[in-house]
Order: sequence, then structure tokens, then C-alpha cells
Amino acid sequence: HSKRKADADRIIASMEETTTGVIRLRAMENNKTLRFPVVAVNDADCKHSFDNRYGMAASPVIIDDVVVLPCDQQRNSYVLGVAKRTGEELWRVARPAAVSGHCTPVVYEPPAGNKQFILPGSFLLDAYDAKTGERVWWINGLASEMKSVPVLIGDTLWIHGFGTPQNNRGGQFDIPEFDQALEELDKNEDALLDRSEMTDERLRQAFSSEDLDRSGTLDAREWGLSRASFASVNSAMAVKVGGEGDMSANILWQYYRSIPQLPSPLIFDGAYYLLADSGGLLATVSAETGALVERGRLGNAVDNYFASPVAGDGKVYILSESGILTVLGRGKGLEPVHTAEFGELCYATPALLDSSVWLRTHGHLYRFGER
Repeated sequence: HSKRKADADRIIASMEETTTGVIRLRAMENNKTLRFPVVAVNDADCKHSFDNRYGMAASPVIIDDVVVLPCDQQRNSYVLGVAKRTGEELWRVARPAAVSGHCTPVVYEPPAGNKQFILPGSFLLDAYDAKTGERVWWINGLASEMKSVPVLIGDTLWIHGFGTPQNNRGGQFDIPEFDQALEELDKNEDALLDRSEMTDERLRQAFSSEDLDRSGTLDAREWGLSRASFASVNSAMAVKVGGEGDMSANILWQYYRSIPQLPSPLIFDGAYYLLADSGGLLATVSAETGALVERGRLGNAVDNYFASPVAGDGKVYILSESGILTVLGRGKGLEPVHTAEFGELCYATPALLDSSVWLRTHGHLYRFGER
């Protein structure tokens, strides 16, 4: 409002938690000098409106005059579109299959019609009309819990998802339909299923995750989602985007080994980079065919990874949880050309802008580049 006034037109909303900050902002509102909405966090009803065991992680996306926000949670998942300037709700679309999702959508401009956004979720990759919220097309075959952000180049999209180790290829198992399960397992005849009625140890172990309403029992919907979850497969895939309705036939290839849960895909120099969550394990596969190119560990950076790999200036930058930055060079394979240690926890993906690398650690913000 004072030092960076030009940025105000690009800010959709903000939040303030401190008492002094809220008092100051309310005074600005009364004086009609507040240029965008600000949520007083501790007074907000929405602070308690979501039901996701890990918290909400998807970021909003601005598409022309619409702000799109996915709200995938334990129950009653939806995606929301609001007017950029007023916050007026334009549309809200239920996502009944989505459970505990954390993906940020990507924007797709089809050859004809309105812009779309493509949103990964439990078991499904969905595309929606950004103007109306209408679900336009979808692809089956995703993991039960999605966290990574897809990469879209032209009409090809790359995405990976990891549910649990049980969902690695070969670990899938079938459980009966709900009515059959009631006949076989419902000892107290309450038309629900509780943990004590589970005869399969795998079902007992997964029960708390499948009990979405924390009632101590599974109803027909929760059982159905459990069936889908146990049948799903961890994988990376490439798909051709576009069309109408079920476009699952447009899966181009799938890869099943060492699938990351948290780091998002990187497509660079014709390769799909798959960075494992732990151990410093990195695999590259052909972005066109899914064939394995190379697989190994990142030198001495055997660590956990939350940040996603990024590429620029012919290099790949990979930042570990404990603050080890590994730089790979074009044509150098998985052998690092440079490493640096920042000695602080790092969870944010490095940002590349113009000729600079921006890197945020627990206590510092760094910019690397020419002065």
C-alpha cells in the first residue's frame, strides 16, 4: 500500500494474524484505502472449515478474472471459482472421489472453447471449464492420494502419485462390494463395518485412514473408497490432454518404480526427473516413452526431499531437507557439477526468475545471480 503500490493490483487477498496488524488494516478499511481483502485469521470461520488430516496445501490459480481453489479433503471435497476482484462465488463443483488431495492445478488452453484447468485428485485427473466450473474430461488411473503438481507442455501432461507402499505395483488386492462385505463381516448387523469385524490384517491396519468421518465405522461410501484405494497403483505417467468425457485411453505410458510422494515432476532435455522422498535417489526416464534412462543417488546428498527439482541455464537444481543443494549439468548424467550446504531446513522449491536463483531456507532468503 505504500512501498510497492504497483503490486497491489496483482494481489487477490492477504491474511493478518497479529492484533496490531488487524487494527491497522481495519482503520484502512474504514478510510477506504484498503486495496484488497484481508482475512483476520483468528476471527475467520474458514479457519475451522476444512477437514484434511494433513492440512490444506493446494495453491489458488488465477485464470483471467476467476480465482480457482481446490479443496480436496476427507469429506465433501470441491473445487471453487470466485471473482478475482470481489470474491463473489461464481461456481462450486463437488469432487466426490477426491480424498485428502494437495495438488495445485495447471491451466490448459484447448484449441477451441474456454480455458480449462487440469486438477489431479484421488484416482482421477479432471479437467474443468474455468469460466463455468463444468467438468469437461477426465482420466482414470491415478493414485489414491495426490500431492505433486503436473507439468503441461503442449498437449502432453506428466504427473505422478504415491498412496502407500501397499500401492506399489503388485501389492493391489480386491475386497468385496459393500453389500457382500456386510453379509460376510457385519457381526453386529448394524449395516456398518468396524475394525473388530475386519478379518484381513491389511484392512485393520488401514482402518483409521479409511474412516473418513472418524466415527469408528465404515459406511458404503468409505468402503467404496477403500476398494478403490487398495486397487490403485503408484505410478508416473504421461497423458495426452483434451477431449470430452472419459479420456483414459489417452494415457501414453506409465512407470512404476520408486515413485515420489512429495516432489513434483521436472521435464528437462527430454527427460522426466523422479526425485524420491528419501535417500537421495533420482531416476530419469524418457519423457516421450517412459523408458528408464538412468537411476542412482545424488552424490553425498543422501537426505529427505520435500522441494521439487527445477531447471534453468542448462542445469538442474535439487534442494534437500537439511539444506544440501545439488546441481546437475546438461549431459553430465546424475553426477553433480556443484554442491552447497546451507545448514538449515529447506522445504520450499527454489524459484528461477530471469537470471537469478531464489532459495528460501528456514531462516534466510537467498538470491544467486549477477548483481
